[in-house]
Amino acid sequence: MKTTDGETNWISQSSGTTDHLYSTHFESSSIGWVVGWSGRILKTTNGGVNWVSQTSGTTYDLRSVYFVSTTTGWAVGLSGKIIKTTNGGTNWTNQPSGIANDLYSVYFITSDIGWVVGNSGKILKTTNAGTNWATQTSSTTYDLRSI
Repeated sequence: MKTTDGETNWISQSSGTTDHLYSTHFESSSIGWVVGWSGRILKTTNGGVNWVSQTSGTTYDLRSVYFVSTTTGWAVGLSGKIIKTTNGGTNWTNQPSGIANDLYSVYFITSDIGWVVGNSGKILKTTNAGTNWATQTSSTTYDLRSI
């Protein structure tokens, strides 16, 4: 669904897949990504009119996607899966999280500093663009679904 008038009216758009889709991120009004079942990643370069499938390299469900630029982004999902792209999603590489918890949300404040959260209160932080992830204490065992 897309809105162009501040959420008063919504326009249905076709993703071209019947897979469940969980999260979307737009870097601009025209360039965006959506992630979902079985490692599904779709990219649009025309505001969602058309979506092109990208090869994620994983079959784990992906639950969240975030880009800091039109080229650099991360997606996270089940069983601690974290993947990163530096070329707009053409190629994705695995970034070992060191955990098996399902991850539900990813957010970066710079190209180096970011967080992921997941089930059982899991929080991971990186300060080197995802090369290493450190566990942070959340003081909860509830699932964390969004950052």
